[in-house]
Formats: sequence, structure tokens, C-alpha cells
Amino acid sequence: MKKLSITFGLLILVTGIVYGQTPGDLEAEFNRLHNQLLEYAANDQNTPAELETRYFELERILYPDNQMRIPDDNLDQGSTSCPGDSLYQPEIGSDTLVLFDYGNTNGFTNNCGWPECGRGPDVFYTLFVTRQDCVMISTCGSAFDTKLCVFKEDPTVEGLECCNLDYLYAQADSSVGVCDRTGRVSTRAVIMRCFTPGEYHIVLDGQAGDSKGSYTLRIEFFNNDCITPEPKPECPATFIEHEEFPGSDEEPCGFHTVTACDSGYCGMIDGPGDLDVYQIFIPDCNGLRVHLWANDTEHAPGGTAFGEGLNGNLKLYMTSCEALIAENGDIGTAGIPPVIIGGDAPQGRDSQLNYGSVVSGVPYYIVVGGEDDGLTGPYELLIECYNCDD
Repeated sequence: MKKLSITFGLLILVTGIVYGQTPGDLEAEFNRLHNQLLEYAANDQNTPAELETRYFELERILYPDNQMRIPDDNLDQGSTSCPGDSLYQPEIGSDTLVLFDYGNTNGFTNNCGWPECGRGPDVFYTLFVTRQDCVMISTCGSAFDTKLCVFKEDPTVEGLECCNLDYLYAQADSSVGVCDRTGRVSTRAVIMRCFTPGEYHIVLDGQAGDSKGSYTLRIEFFNNDCITPEPKPECPATFIEHEEFPGSDEEPCGFHTVTACDSGYCGMIDGPGDLDVYQIFIPDCNGLRVHLWANDTEHAPGGTAFGEGLNGNLKLYMTSCEALIAENGDIGTAGIPPVIIGGDAPQGRDSQLNYGSVVSGVPYYIVVGGEDDGLTGPYELLIECYNCDD
């Protein structure tokens, strides 16, 4: 199926070039038709059939992946009337969290019309949800301008609540960033929301009266009880992941990372004796500030180390590993200006160093380690240089 789709697109493209249209011309025409489709939908107007036909013809040429289907036959062609085919939420522990159905609406009728849903031929499914979950329903891969409508059945009301606006649970006629790899607004529909236990009627419809053809219905369950997990803290994009040197504790005169002013790092102290060492040459007439954010600091640039156990220790050496010129343990230093990177200023007692008597042209070594009972854990490090007149 994939091979046929790609070959078809390439053949049309060759034909287009023969008749004088370049790929740039096709792209410009596609973008123009795309904007017209969105305008018709925004104004609740019926899209002309020739416009939609040409749009999807160009899409097959330029973006064949948008209409490719993933081979899967979990389900079957949808029904032309409500309640339609029955679909069931997978059991906990099931390997199948995504349901697919493929079909074609050519020759079907519009049983759930506008404004309850779309103006084109439609198919029906009924989804039975047994436990609260986040669910995404999409028509990615369909070959026409689709619309999705979901109606929730009320067990206290006699009859079916299909196509009844009073029981409309969700609807969508477009999507962004899900179905279209180009990043533009897609004519495929996506619904993503929390579904509580109950019976839901899904209508896959055509947006316009002549919107019909091959469709893909995809239903994904997230097994998260509709609770959005807290995003895991990440090393800031402007920082560098510290590279460990295998088999070494990185003593200042041995292994070290060469760095420069205004550099940030994310690192890990693995246990007692482990040190991460950074070598820097300071430009003329500059001071040096070093910020170490570890276990105690909230609102650090990435927040990767807060509460993770490291009681940081900073040492500054000049020229060699014997010449210790400054040290700060897990208590911070008053008077160092706060650093604000994309949010609140860091708050905590972690190590900070401010050294103003810097000699240019000689190496300095910044040594990161742990102390007391906090000898392991991640950290974030920012090295700043400032002019002597500041």
C-alpha cells in the first residue's frame, strides 16, 4: 500500500513538470488552496468539490506521507448509521493501546449533518470506556477533509444521543502538529481529551458536502488516568553535558574539561572522591563568578539537581593543583548577584564563588565535588566572567 501511494505521487509530479509546472509552482498552488480550505471551514461554508479534489491531488504529489496508512486490521469498515461498530478500551496491561480502522465513504450518505457535525458522508463507531483515561482520536492519513464529532450517551435518556447537540462531547475539523509533518494546520481532525467511563458515539464525517473517500480512524489510549505527568527536568539548552573521563577522579593536574567564560554545564558527582574539574584562562581585567546549583537550589536554570542529594563543594586553584586560592562549601556566598535564566532567580544554599583578583594568561581550575553526607548527585554549573570595573 505504501509503495503504490509513493509511485502514484511521483507519476503525477512528472506529469506536472511536463505541462510546465515546476515543484515551486505546485507548492505555491497547494498553499493557496490550503488557505482557501481553511477559510471555507472558518466561515462554515461548503467547500467546492473541485477545490478539495485538486488540493488532495497536490498533497499526494508533494507530501505523500500525509496520506499513507499504517497496515493494521484491528477493526473494519465503519457503519453508515449510529451506533455503528463497537470499540472497547483496552484492559490494563494490554499490549494494544492504539486501535485503527480503515474504510471509504464513497457512496455513503450524510446522516449527521451540519451543525451537529460535517456536511459530507459519514461513518459511525461507538466507543465503550470503562475507566478514566486520556484519549486521542484522529483521522491522520485520510484522503479528504475530515471532521470528527463525539457524542456521549446518557443512560437516563431513552434512545441514542447520536447527532444531538445537547450531548456533543467533543468535535474537531483540523489539527496542528499531529497529522501534518510540515507544521501547517492540517485538514485531518484530532480530538484529545479526558474520557470518563461511559458510552461515546464517534462520527467520522466529511467537512464539506463532497468531502469523501478513503479514511483512517486512529484511537490511542494513554493509561494515565487523565493526570498529566510532571515534565522531567532537563539540562538547559544553553548548557553542555559534562563529559566524564573513564577511570579518573579528574584531579586538577590530570583530567579536566577546558572551558571559557559564560559557559554552563550539567554534571554528576558519582560518589566519594569523584571530582569534576574545569580549566579556564581568564581574559584581561576580569573577575570570576562560579555558581553551583545542586540539592538545595530551587529555580535553577534546568532544575535537574534540586532535591537529588548532592551537597556541593567548589574549589578554585591557580596554575597547579597545589595552589588552592578559594573554596566554598554547601552554604552559598552573600553578595553574589542572582542569575536569572528564563524564569525565577535560583534560591538555595549551594556553593558559589566570587573571585576578583584574576591574573590573565594562566590556567585556573574549578573543582566540583561533594561534602558531608551529600557526596553524590547531579549539579548545574555556570561560569561567569565580569569586567574589573563592574
